[in-house]
Amino acid sequence: MGLTIGLVNTYSTLNIGDAAIYSALTALASEAEVVAQFQDSVPDYIPGLQIVPQIRHCDAYISVGGDIFTHIPQILKQI
Repeated sequence: MGLTIGLVNTYSTLNIGDAAIYSALTALASEAEVVAQFQDSVPDYIPGLQIVPQIRHCDAYISVGGDIFTHIPQILKQI
């Protein structure tokens, strides 16, 4: 049985920048089942990404939301 990775803090598959991030992370984790939840009424297809109505238990989670970009300057100053 393989790993399941949940992408959390997702925004939209309709935003090209966000879709590129989801696609790249899904490709990097090609050995795992990658799942995500979106509020898009009709999400765009992203190869390998399983769009689910609700994320349940996963073996690992990757935050792809803007919080990464908002907080990274403070985090980098601490390193």
